[in-house]
Amino acid sequence: MAPRSVACRCSLYGIAAGTLRRYTVPVTKPGAGDITGDGLIGTGFALKTLTTTGPDWLLGTASGRARGRSSGRLLSAGGGVYFGHNAEGGLLRYTDANPFDGSGADLSGSDAVDAQGWSEVALSVQPGTVG
Repeated sequence: MAPRSVACRCSLYGIAAGTLRRYTVPVTKPGAGDITGDGLIGTGFALKTLTTTGPDWLLGTASGRARGRSSGRLLSAGGGVYFGHNAEGGLLRYTDANPFDGSGADLSGSDAVDAQGWSEVALSVQPGTVG
């Protein structure tokens, strides 16, 4: 029996050649034909990483601008909690008091979840599981 796709209203964001685009993903387990709505958002984006902090809210890091000497891995489970993987193999946790105000002034942390030992190439989180 084939897995059943469940309807959702989700967006997928990506940057290629400096262009930020948004695609519509209408089911939880999409096939290539399910991803539609190639929407150009803008050009001139030079971000190393991109994650979402909530529906239609994005967070990214630019080369040389991330705290904690980031190796370019950044992710968020929502609720104003961000995780960054640094060059020494540590996983750091940051907290944003108001993740929807567009300001990093209320960002605190760089609390080490683990100071070293995170050698994974790709990290992921379940949205809405941390708060």
